[in-house]
Amino acid sequence: MNRYVLIPEDTLRILPPVDGAGAAIEIFCSRTVIYFEVDEIEAVCLLHRVRADRELVDALCFTAADRLLEQPQKVLIPTNRPDYAAFLADLRHYAPPTLDFSKEADDIAPSCDHNGHHFE
Repeated sequence: MNRYVLIPEDTLRILPPVDGAGAAIEIFCSRTVIYFEVDEIEAVCLLHRVRADRELVDALCFTAADRLLEQPQKVLIPTNRPDYAAFLADLRHYAPPTLDFSKEADDIAPSCDHNGHHFE
């Protein structure tokens, strides 16, 4: 499973439902845009001690398949981002009632074989 920690240059927003399609998360990172259906989010957790931008911070982690490749991804959104509070409010608003936002855990960074591969 891929794991991505948003960097300050990434943009993040919730797209509201339109024409029968559900709400979606849109992430612009570098020259790439990634979409996740809010209804398809498998899990949400607040992770502690996530390494982001050379410091340890808390980060909201969601697990979902992206719309393009339909591969499971773990996306970590540091809570110190200026857009975090608005994003979380929108996510809670559009999330299915069964999605549990109360989970918390310490982050366990994936191991690396120093050959470009990361494992959890």
